[in-house]
Amino acid sequence: MKGTIRSPSKALLADLIELCGYSPRSGADLDMRVSPMNWYPVSVLQVGSGDGGTEVAIFEYAADLVVVFRRGDDDAGDLSAVTFEREKFTDLVGMNVSVNKVALGMWRDLNVHEFVAGWANENPAGRVFITGYAMGGTMALLQAMYTQNHMDLGDRLVSITFGAVRAGSRTFVRNFNGAVRNAYRFVNAMDPVSELGGCSLARLHHPGAVRHLLDDGIHLTYISKWRALLAATFDGSDHALDAYADAVASWNGKIID
Repeated sequence: MKGTIRSPSKALLADLIELCGYSPRSGADLDMRVSPMNWYPVSVLQVGSGDGGTEVAIFEYAADLVVVFRRGDDDAGDLSAVTFEREKFTDLVGMNVSVNKVALGMWRDLNVHEFVAGWANENPAGRVFITGYAMGGTMALLQAMYTQNHMDLGDRLVSITFGAVRAGSRTFVRNFNGAVRNAYRFVNAMDPVSELGGCSLARLHHPGAVRHLLDDGIHLTYISKWRALLAATFDGSDHALDAYADAVASWNGKIID
């Protein structure tokens, strides 16, 4: 059903992919411009790190906020999270859902809730983009659910992830899809999108439906096709972000069924 699912702009995706590769440990200038689009000045407002090199960086992006979660480079290829051992997401109010135990521990360690809430309250017209790649994307999904559960930002909250491994149980997926209206999940052939943990957040005709990045654009990914897309190995290191950048650069702005 072409045209029935909204998508973020090409410029926004390119900028978010660039920010997903930013490491607070790199010592990069706190004032910079995102390439390749160079549309908005970007300032780093806060950075944090946790065990195993896990990081979070919060950016001021024009009038909006971007929160980027990153798994440490030291364990980027670790597949422990893909096995999806569950733990109750007790941080949520009024919900009984289970989520990825590894991602939950990393997310709790970074703890950006007060900063995000404070910024959102002080900037009532600003959007909050929560993003990340691989396990960073999984942590971003947990943060998006937590933020909406505690603040109800409505359409101001936007979740965009790249190659995120499975975040939660089917119950979590249903609750997420009902709560976070602007959610987009992008995957490519190197991501675990089948029985290894890609089933979460795949609701066709919903903003959270999975998009698969191929050479000729961005495709809506149907569940029946996932097994053929699954690669033998999964690389969560930052250099794999290049594949996303290339796919977005060649994207014509339309979803291809």
